[in-house]
Amino acid sequence: MRKYNSISIAGIFISSFLFISACKEKPVESQTILVKDSLGIPSEIADSIIINYSENAERIVKLKARLMERYTTKEDNLLFMKKGLEIYFYSEGGKLKTTIKSDWAKRFEKSRKTELHGNVIVTNDKGESMATDEIYWDQFQRKIYTSKFVTITTPTEILKGQGLEANDDFSSYEIKNPTGIIKRNDLQ
Repeated sequence: MRKYNSISIAGIFISSFLFISACKEKPVESQTILVKDSLGIPSEIADSIIINYSENAERIVKLKARLMERYTTKEDNLLFMKKGLEIYFYSEGGKLKTTIKSDWAKRFEKSRKTELHGNVIVTNDKGESMATDEIYWDQFQRKIYTSKFVTITTPTEILKGQGLEANDDFSSYEIKNPTGIIKRNDLQ
């Protein structure tokens, strides 16, 4: 029969504790890197791209990016636009109605959903503009939305709030939690 002293038993417990502690879930930043790395090498890389979407032989949306990387997965094709994305919405007759610009973006081709991040600016033909940090565009539902802080500037007002939902041409919108309205003539 073997005898164990208290020092060797304590050593086993400490070793077990250190081993179990080391097996904890990885930090979120590491998981983000792993997800991107798991996509592997892009199946396509394109410089200065323009993608047009049309209905009834008329252009309704144009996407423009300086650099695009396409990753093919089982679920969807994923496009990364690391050097910015510009989206142009056109009305019937081909008139430019709305523009959305961002520092970088990610687009899911099959679901036609796009995430725009960093210095997102939306402008429309009514002289209105919106600034936020990120916005999501659902092309099938023809909606843009965010839960981030937004500032909308109109010819007569500056509107601020948390969260927004709008149609994708930004002709009508709703700030979910408004925090302030400033009349522009009050600024002078």
